[in-house]
Amino acid sequence: ISSLFKLHDHELEKSNDLNNNLSYLIKRNHPVLTDKEVDVCKYVIAGLSSKEIATKLDLRTQTVNNYRRSIRAKLKIRRKQTLAKALKELITSN
Repeated sequence: ISSLFKLHDHELEKSNDLNNNLSYLIKRNHPVLTDKEVDVCKYVIAGLSSKEIATKLDLRTQTVNNYRRSIRAKLKIRRKQTLAKALKELITSN
């Protein structure tokens, strides 16, 4: 699983198997998330900024920021912790 976290954007897109596995892990462990929120999670874990995620998903940056807030609320992630770090911990703890 730790190898999934070290993926850069181009590696994430190249590897459908890893991408599907990460989607599965997120959705299995956190079924409250929508498919779009799962997509945002994958890119957050890969280290992309909201602006970069917006470009990849053809969304406005503000929409990505709204998804990030929704993910934090649904998964009860505190503001003190970065979203990427919290997501990595949540995925590996289950």
